[in-house]
Amino acid sequence: MAPEGLDFSQLIRDGETIGWAEATAEPVFLTRMLDAQAKRCPPFRVFFALTFSEAFAASHANVTVTALGGASAGRRFFASGADNVVPANISDISNLVASGRLPIDVVLLQVSGPDETGRYNAGLGIEHLHASSATWRG
Repeated sequence: MAPEGLDFSQLIRDGETIGWAEATAEPVFLTRMLDAQAKRCPPFRVFFALTFSEAFAASHANVTVTALGGASAGRRFFASGADNVVPANISDISNLVASGRLPIDVVLLQVSGPDETGRYNAGLGIEHLHASSATWRG
């Protein structure tokens, strides 16, 4: 989907969880767009394992943030408490997602390519997103 056609208020359903890749694989362009459009969306959750970016604000009243921990730039989401920190090792996240205990309904994914064979590359840091692919819409 081209960025100019992306309207998160039309994509996100009430109560869904938006997930994205962690650390240096975070799709900052997309999280900035989500941040700009968040107040027009129904209540939703976001999940990230680790973030280095401050592209998504911690102040959206209609957004619940769940993360692997409050490390790095993610600590601002848990300044008043750690209610939504997932107490697990990063190696556990794929199994938690695949089992449905940590659902991800919509994935923000940034890719490069296509290469000479027509394949796109999603890079590193997407292991838990792959585990959620069975539940993705469209």
